[in-house]
Amino acid sequence: MKKIAFVCKNMTQIGGKERILIDTVRLLMTDYDVTIITFTQPASFYLETLKGVKLDVISVDPFLATGLFNRISNIGRSIRDLRRYFKLNDNYSKIICVDAIITVLLFMIFSIRKKLFAWEHMSFFDPVTTTKFKIIKKIVYKRLQGVIVLTKYDYELLTNEKFRVFLIPNFVTTQEINLCDISDKHVVFIGRYDYQKGFDYLGDIIKITS
Repeated sequence: MKKIAFVCKNMTQIGGKERILIDTVRLLMTDYDVTIITFTQPASFYLETLKGVKLDVISVDPFLATGLFNRISNIGRSIRDLRRYFKLNDNYSKIICVDAIITVLLFMIFSIRKKLFAWEHMSFFDPVTTTKFKIIKKIVYKRLQGVIVLTKYDYELLTNEKFRVFLIPNFVTTQEINLCDISDKHVVFIGRYDYQKGFDYLGDIIKITS
């Protein structure tokens, strides 16, 4: 059975990234030997959904430290601990990182570059990301085995950047489907207004049901 590792910087936050990571791992567990590698003990609200999932907690979250010196020191220690971990666990066929900044750190470990994939949960060209970090990501991502994105929009953008791109949209795991009255055209949404939230699909749905 092939071994796959997912690397997540922080498992204490409530967010779509963590939810879809756990759901993906649970789906893959029937066919693969899957491990989540993280820098923090998961929050209590994840413990039930993580039952039966292999979880390796290593080092500390390098970006939780306060002060420039402490943060640089923690980053160095994290790279060291990651290098040690993958030296002892060198039989992963694929390593998929869900945090851009940790992907950059993992790229510094030469022995795993041929197995490393980035999984983008925000748009690569998100305006919040600094120009300097976008340049770093471009350099690193072009040398990875691939970049996984959530939307057609990001797929087209990164394909134009000559990346090796895989489009895997987020999915819904609920077994219950509630039908609605399509004659009511009122839509209520709370969240980021961008392609990751599927507004382009919503437009298509409204056009079809009009």
